Amino acid sequence: MKWKELGRFRQVLLILLAVMGVGFLLAYILVTMKPGIEYRNGFLVQSAEGDNTLYTGKVQMKDTVFTVTAGGEVTLRVGENTFGPYTVEKDPTVSFRVPPQNSRGIVIYEGDTQIFRGAYGTFQGISFFEEEPDKAWSRYSPIYFRGDSSYGTPGWDPPFELIVPMALGTLTVTHRGNWEFYWLGLVFSAVAALLMIYAERLFRFNLRFQIKNADQAEPSDWELMGRYFGWAVMTLFAFGIYAAGLA
Repeated sequence: MKWKELGRFRQVLLILLAVMGVGFLLAYILVTMKPGIEYRNGFLVQSAEGDNTLYTGKVQMKDTVFTVTAGGEVTLRVGENTFGPYTVEKDPTVSFRVPPQNSRGIVIYEGDTQIFRGAYGTFQGISFFEEEPDKAWSRYSPIYFRGDSSYGTPGWDPPFELIVPMALGTLTVTHRGNWEFYWLGLVFSAVAALLMIYAERLFRFNLRFQIKNADQAEPSDWELMGRYFGWAVMTLFAFGIYAAGLA
C-alpha cells in the first residue's frame, strides 16, 4: 500500500513509532553512558571534581551528593543536611571466636569518633558484624550507623554497604537502562507497523475462509473503529515498553 493511501491517522502513528525508535535509542545511549549507584530508590550519577569522586542526583525530591576524596573520606549531603565525614580503616586485630565467612576487620570513624568496629564480609550478601570476642559473631542489623533512627536525621544515615566500599575504593558502579526493553519495544513497534500497513490485506485474507469474493469486501465502520483503537493501544504499549527500560 502506498503512503498516501494509509490515511492521516495511520500515518501519524507510523511516524510516532519511528520517532520513538530513534528517540529512545538516543535516550538509552545517554543513560547507559552515565555510571552511578542506586540509593534509596534513586539513582546518583558518578562524576569527578578535581581529585574527588561525586555521586549526585535527587532522592525523594532532595538534592543528594556523596563526596569521596582521594584519601577515602566520605561525606553525604542531603538537602541542607550534611553527614560525615566518614573514614574506614582496615584492622586485622578485630577478634571473633569464630570469624565470619569471607570477612575483614574494619573500623569506621565519623570525624575522630569511632562508630563501628567489627568485620565486613560477603556472608549472605554484604554484611557487617560487630566485634564480639565472647561470641561466635553478631550480625549488625539494620545496616545503618549505630543501628537505629535516633542518630542524625531518621532514615537518612548512610548505610555501611555504601560507605565502606566508597572509602576503600571497592565500590561497584552500575547504570540505568535495560537494553532488553529497548529491543523488545523495537520488535513490538515493527510488528505494530506491519499490522497497520497490511491491515487491508489481513482483513481480506481472514475473510477468504468465511465468504466468497473476499477481495471485494469492504470493512464496516465498526471494523475501522476497532482498528484505530487497536493501533493506538499498540503505539502506547510500545512507548511503555521503551520507557520501562529507563525506569
